[in-house]
Amino acid sequence: MDKESEIALSLRWRQTWRDKSDDYVCSAPQRRGSVGRIYLYGQAPAAGLWYWSYQGDVPGCVRDADCTGMEASPREAAKAVEDRWFAALEKAGKSLR
Repeated sequence: MDKESEIALSLRWRQTWRDKSDDYVCSAPQRRGSVGRIYLYGQAPAAGLWYWSYQGDVPGCVRDADCTGMEASPREAAKAVEDRWFAALEKAGKSLR
């Protein structure tokens, strides 16, 4: 995507810890716990990339192996988490949209 601002996000994202400005976790309405996390990776060779992990638990759906990755920007990483979340909901026949 050309412009990061064009990446639409649907879940609620917040800073994971007050003292870490490049670390975020998201939650979904009517669900307990977090759906995923993103943070700026600081170790070579991936330093400067955003690590993401999808951790959402959707009853009736087994998570695919593709639950983590790296993206160039925080919005792209957040979108990767959200895409996995909504795909899991769809697999389980549920919806939050």
